[in-house]
Amino acid sequence: MELSLSFLVLVITASTVNSQVEWDRVTTLVGADIYFKNIVQETMQEVERRGWWNLKFNEDITQTFGEVLYDWHANGTVTYTNGFLVSIQQLEAIFTRGTLFKSTMPDNSTAMIANVMGELIMRDAKIGFDAIVEFIHENTPQRYTGIFNHNGIVFEVSIQKNLLTNELSTSVSLKSLPAGSGNRMVYMPANNVTEVLSRVYVPSNNWNGVRDWGSYVFGPIIKNVSNNHIDFPQFCLGCLR
Repeated sequence: MELSLSFLVLVITASTVNSQVEWDRVTTLVGADIYFKNIVQETMQEVERRGWWNLKFNEDITQTFGEVLYDWHANGTVTYTNGFLVSIQQLEAIFTRGTLFKSTMPDNSTAMIANVMGELIMRDAKIGFDAIVEFIHENTPQRYTGIFNHNGIVFEVSIQKNLLTNELSTSVSLKSLPAGSGNRMVYMPANNVTEVLSRVYVPSNNWNGVRDWGSYVFGPIIKNVSNNHIDFPQFCLGCLR
């Protein structure tokens, strides 16, 4: 399957800093929105340097099907393998909030935690597969390629700092994977077999593969960037918002 990478534009949208903590309502993280923007930007630059096609699926997806198309009864299984990101049109980083709060640690001590959160959105992300079709009572599998376009993949990003130990922790979790109204897998070559496949394909089957990008690709890079490249925001007592 050929790789087709579209031009990438990083759009940064920052909302008003929402820094809240019960013990002092005028405590705020200074420049948390800019910090989040810089973290995401440097992370995505590193992902691009490694190659977007390295965002792969670790597991195959297998579906059974039984459909009738123009009096033709199609029964069998299809396995989607070698899943990877073919292209994306745009990246968007949205800062959502910067907060400070008390947290009870494993040793029952109390520490203040500073938390910067936001969303990483991948607009028009096309995921490609090799599709292997096996019909019941047929010995020879048929092979196709398929591409599915997700309108907007949303990851939630959190960067936390323990203000007692200065330890940083990060998490990246998949928040939503919309299929888009009327979207279908596009197959090559196209024929009556792929028409059946496009009817039964379930876009939510992509969840685990895309989720792993956050856990195994974006997460470790964000952790490295936040620990070694970009300083965590300072907090200010009594500052005006």
